[in-house]
Amino acid sequence: MDILFLYWEEKMNMNYGYQNEYDFVELFNGKYFDELDNNSRKFVKELFGEIIDNSEPLKSWKNKMNQKADIFIKYKNYIKSVSLKCGKSNSIYHEQIHEFKRYLEKLQIP
Repeated sequence: MDILFLYWEEKMNMNYGYQNEYDFVELFNGKYFDELDNNSRKFVKELFGEIIDNSEPLKSWKNKMNQKADIFIKYKNYIKSVSLKCGKSNSIYHEQIHEFKRYLEKLQIP
């Protein structure tokens, strides 16, 4: 019960971007594939491909570290990292190229 209370308290003081991340976690965490809406099913199918079925629930959690991924979604022994972006105006996200190269290398992308 304390964990849920702390989670609620934390949500009360966040900006929209952080709230969006927690909403995504709630959307997937503990849900079976068949319980998801059509758009969420398409998204999960894109992440996990043909291994996704209704045999186990998804698990999802917020990344507490300062990394690219905002949330993680797990199915069976597969964990996918997801970076979420939201906003009201047109903007360009930029970062140092060496950080992006390190990120790609970590994913084993040449």
